[in-house]
Amino acid sequence: MLYCGANRTGRWSGRQYQPQNLPRPSARWEDIDKADPWKPIEDIAVPAVLFNDAATIAAHGGANAVCNDVTRSAIVSELGHQLVSADWANIESRFLAWCTENRWKLDYFRAVDRGEAADSYKALWARFFNMKTDDVTKTMRYAAKRLDLACGYLGSVGALISMSILDNVDMTDWPTLVLPKASPDQLGRAQRAWRKAFINGEDFGVEPAIFKAAHIMVQLYRETNKAVVEEGYHIGNVVADAMQKPNTLFRAAKCDIWYNGHALIIQLPSNRRLFYWSPMMREEREEDLEHGEVKIRQVFWYKASRGKQWRWLKGWPGLWIENICQAGCNDVLRLGMLEVQAYCKAEPRLAAWLATLPDNARTPIALHVHDEPTLEVPTGMLSHETLEWLLTDNLAAKYKWMDGLPLAASGWTGRRFRK
Repeated sequence: MLYCGANRTGRWSGRQYQPQNLPRPSARWEDIDKADPWKPIEDIAVPAVLFNDAATIAAHGGANAVCNDVTRSAIVSELGHQLVSADWANIESRFLAWCTENRWKLDYFRAVDRGEAADSYKALWARFFNMKTDDVTKTMRYAAKRLDLACGYLGSVGALISMSILDNVDMTDWPTLVLPKASPDQLGRAQRAWRKAFINGEDFGVEPAIFKAAHIMVQLYRETNKAVVEEGYHIGNVVADAMQKPNTLFRAAKCDIWYNGHALIIQLPSNRRLFYWSPMMREEREEDLEHGEVKIRQVFWYKASRGKQWRWLKGWPGLWIENICQAGCNDVLRLGMLEVQAYCKAEPRLAAWLATLPDNARTPIALHVHDEPTLEVPTGMLSHETLEWLLTDNLAAKYKWMDGLPLAASGWTGRRFRK
């Protein structure tokens, strides 16, 4: 685990063995083996390969998919120990709603945490089409999840389609799900957007109906989450104002923002700072190939280190809101792991066990994958319910800046790692 591997946000990265990049299972084995839904996948899939159980292999998508599916389960605790893990629920989506004051989503997350509502992705799709959440199918929910991840940081059709292609998402159902329910105005805007993208060679080679469905989904997301869009572009305006007025403090998305003559600085709610060095505003020319119109706009550029070099990179409102959310979630992770470490050092049985370890290894934290710390402890010494509490109610009570941030976590305990 490489601390501050992502130099802008301070998130961890990895070297050599990288648990962050382990492939997700391609099949939900809980759905395949309903009699024992938490049975480790390798106990199902590996014997199927060894004994040529064609039905089970086919259910998992073939031998290659089986190898992919068991990769995470290769992480095993030593005998007499167990893994205890907890995953913050929708942490980036929750942080985004919190820092942009997206009231409907904040209220919905709190209702989910009280057990009074379905998950937020079902709610998002239901809100698009005035449906009941119980009528939202798995396909609809997954489309809403992709949309939330792609468009939360002001992404548009390009972000949605490219992310879906990268994650091998089947987009063929989108036109059937979306186009019949779209208004004439939405259809018209989608048609114009597709025509422009096609002329500019920016349609990603997908069928026109898929592109139009994606565009309508983006329209629906932005209409439903106006607070996110407005605050995102407000940050862009604040950055431009800060560049024109050095050493003047501005505020957006619960952050303080200013330019000190050397760097654009964004101070997060935690008081940690993000730096964008040697920034400047440049004029750029943008031409509409269909109508021949030319627009001149001001674009933010800054320097960032890449390897052993400094390179110029472009900044835009989506980048600011993404960096704020990802860095803020990383602050939650850092403080959460410190709370876990402090609790384990204070709990007598865990403290006695930690004392038997080498000086440089006295921590129960074995790994963490973005928003999921995973501990390895002697069996029975720590429950996942305690870990959930440490990462939510306990954490929020100790740090004033998290006031109003709806934290929730879901944990598990077992010998083999899963996600």
